[in-house]
Amino acid sequence: MAKLASCGDNIKIYSVPSYNTNDVHVYEPFKGASKIKTISWSKDGQFIATVPQQKGCIEIATVNDNGIKKLSSIRNFDCSTVACFQNTCKRYVALGSSKGSIAVYDLKSKKFQKYFESVKSPLTHLVFNSNDSYLAAGCSNGEISLYSTVKNVKSNVLKVNQSPCLSALKFHPTHKSFLGGGDDYGTVAVWDINIKKPKMFLSFMHASHCSDIAFSPVNSTLVTSVGYDKTFNCYDLNSNTKVTSKQMDQALCSLDILNSGNIVALGSKFGLIYIIDLRYQEKIVNTIEAHNSEVTKLIYKAINSDNNSNSHVTSSPTKSTSELDTSQITSTSLSDSFLFGNNRRLSAIDTDTEEVFKNVSQNSNSSFLEAMGISEPKYEDEIEDNKDFNDLNESNISVFNRLKSTDSLKSFEIENNEIIPVKNTTSSLATSSVEEDVKEPSESTTLDNSEMLSALNKVNSTVNVHIAEVLDNVRGTNLKVDDVLEKMRMEFIYLRMAMFKQFVKQDYKFEMMHKEMLEEIDKLREENANLRTQIKNSRNCL
Repeated sequence: MAKLASCGDNIKIYSVPSYNTNDVHVYEPFKGASKIKTISWSKDGQFIATVPQQKGCIEIATVNDNGIKKLSSIRNFDCSTVACFQNTCKRYVALGSSKGSIAVYDLKSKKFQKYFESVKSPLTHLVFNSNDSYLAAGCSNGEISLYSTVKNVKSNVLKVNQSPCLSALKFHPTHKSFLGGGDDYGTVAVWDINIKKPKMFLSFMHASHCSDIAFSPVNSTLVTSVGYDKTFNCYDLNSNTKVTSKQMDQALCSLDILNSGNIVALGSKFGLIYIIDLRYQEKIVNTIEAHNSEVTKLIYKAINSDNNSNSHVTSSPTKSTSELDTSQITSTSLSDSFLFGNNRRLSAIDTDTEEVFKNVSQNSNSSFLEAMGISEPKYEDEIEDNKDFNDLNESNISVFNRLKSTDSLKSFEIENNEIIPVKNTTSSLATSSVEEDVKEPSESTTLDNSEMLSALNKVNSTVNVHIAEVLDNVRGTNLKVDDVLEKMRMEFIYLRMAMFKQFVKQDYKFEMMHKEMLEEIDKLREENANLRTQIKNSRNCL
């Protein structure tokens, strides 16, 4: 199941795909004192960071079955303007200020984990790439500073067509090196930060302000944008062209795409949210009157079904559109015969693919391991370093349970790690109804069962003994490896000490040789002076 969060004069969270206004969570973090500039959702959908339009503290709220509730405020970061959760961890959130400061805050310890180099102008955007290895910081002067979160250094500075303003910034959800941006002149650009060159650059795609962009999580070549000129555009990243455009009734401020890739939400200047289905030539399937101000941010998020909301919240009127107004689609609208850059139809999604995303969206973490049925630790700091070797017995029990499907083992079960005959659980009524037809087992049958039971117990005990021996050998091997590593470390230390001693000895020898050479030079000088005096005396005598 997925949720849609929108912000304007307040925050509203809708259930997808119903968008029922009678089952919407409403939250006013600043109690009407200020509109909400932007929001950011944590990776599991349990936390939301809210940033006020005017001066104020960033608030962290929790989302659960009972609605949205304030958790804490980050008060020791002045003049905050933007906040962004990491994509791989829910405890860290990046903060930006009007002074150009950038920091990463730890929600668990309530301390700042790291600081980045400040920029020269106020921050307007902060986004992490898909694996959190880079942080992009957009400034009011149009510059985009890229920071490596591993090395904590600024790696590059980008700009949209040398524009003095930046209006949109977002990383690709699957390609960690693709960064998209837009400016007030309608330019839409996508960079590959690995090669530091634009992959797509299209000027004047909007007649005015390009307010937001989004990448498709399914079709890697699909890029979308909205603007104040009331248009919703789709682009092909491979061909570097605009492939379709749709005219709306109001100026558009925000945009996001559902994780299935077929539904798009558009936020307008006057508080409306348009829900568009790309499978049916961008048909408007729902129109929601969400806010009394512009919709500054829209975010889709996959939420665990356990966190579904059932609480009563205030509602807003909704109007639905059942048919598509074909007059609103321009001549560049997507046709049925159009194929995207990856030869996949934009207006249709395979049934199997849609079912996969439906199953993944029911999982809050929606990771690859969980989609494969392999559990993953819920929190990063709860991973245990050592596992209990007795878990191998559970695997043996699971193998036996699978073998119980055969006729020969249906009458046995495992209890306290031993194989015992299964007890008769048939009700007394059923027993009495068939009592006359049931014959008592013969002595040969009982004997065969007891022999099979004893044989299975012997096999089980033998397997347990072998497993214990293997584990002992593994432990012994680990100890031997540790001993070898320790000896190698000590030998390396001894080698370095011996090299240092030889260096000191050689240095001492060179010092003694230098002194001896100086003494010999002094003796030669004295002998030379004596010879000169003798020569002078002999000349005087002559």
